[in-house]
Amino acid sequence: MANDDELKKTVDTFDATDAKPGQAQRQALDNTPEARVEQPSGFEAHAAAPAAEPTGADRALHDKVRSGVAQAEQALGKDWDDDSERLTASLTLLARQSGFSERDQLSVGFNRPTAALQGGELAFVYRDGATASPDPYANRAHMTTSEAIARPAQETYQQLQAYTAQQQATQAQTQAQSPQVPTR
Repeated sequence: MANDDELKKTVDTFDATDAKPGQAQRQALDNTPEARVEQPSGFEAHAAAPAAEPTGADRALHDKVRSGVAQAEQALGKDWDDDSERLTASLTLLARQSGFSERDQLSVGFNRPTAALQGGELAFVYRDGATASPDPYANRAHMTTSEAIARPAQETYQQLQAYTAQQQATQAQTQAQSPQVPTR
């Protein structure tokens, strides 16, 4: 890609500059008392299918987010696990709700440490390239990492499916109501 260097710079602005604070935050979240299903360690699990895979346009969007999560976590030295799948599901839903589509060039990153937040407390999904909005704030969305991994992936995928169905129904209704003007 011609924009690889520009994309890398954009990703670097969201990645933790010191992996230890972000990694410590993720490890603290990994040790929450809720039950976890053990996944194979390493990125070979990245290729494993999620419990309820999105379909169609959601699948393509999901695959882009999943790849971004894998790259961001690998940069922090974190192996793929159940939290990675939960993060992928949550960021896919967030991306869809924020108007991102499967045609967008997407990246995922975590916040840098600040006086108010440790590195890795916020997860970002953002778009770049030809389909990006001229408004920079319309090109990124974020949520807390703890919120993103709190809900089971299957539940989030079901919410994504319902959201997409609602959007398609609204779009079909809008098209049906718009007057058809004959062209000459």
